[in-house]
Amino acid sequence: MTTEEKLHHFNSIILESTEAECNEAFEEYKQSMDKYFEAHKKERAEKHKLEEKVEADNIKRTASKEYTTEQLHIRRKINHKQEELKNKLLAEVETLMESYFTTEDYKKLLIKQINEAVAVARGEEIHIFLDAKDERLKEELEAVCNVQLIADGRTFYGGIRAEIPKKNILIDNSFESKLDNWKETYLIEPGM
Repeated sequence: MTTEEKLHHFNSIILESTEAECNEAFEEYKQSMDKYFEAHKKERAEKHKLEEKVEADNIKRTASKEYTTEQLHIRRKINHKQEELKNKLLAEVETLMESYFTTEDYKKLLIKQINEAVAVARGEEIHIFLDAKDERLKEELEAVCNVQLIADGRTFYGGIRAEIPKKNILIDNSFESKLDNWKETYLIEPGM
């Protein structure tokens, strides 16, 4: 072999060897880049999933807050309407009561309440108070029930109040207390 052939042979071996090394290095680099790319894709997908979850939680929280606010607003409206209806009903009841106070049934009720209070006293001292509006009935009721009545200067919207001092008993059969109790406990049910 001549020198030129040797040089040519050496050159081709070097080129083949270098090309093989370059190909091997390129393949290694390509594989590492593929791994890096897959890892990057996976990391981005996880980050995107986390961002979606955070955003979904924010949307749920905002929707929940808006729902609660709207619910409170509706409840306030309902309560206001219930109070309005309750007051309207109370005004109607008071109107009906005013006409009831002029009937014989009302006198009979007062006589019954007075007699029941006297029965509770069982001979003890008793003070029976009439509403200021019922002062006109005082003499008639005293004659029927055979008991001294006190015309109270203040109004308690009909009925009687009585006290038995020795027994420390207060009897409150006033319409005012019944109305107050009704106001506290009466609820207008939805759908009524």
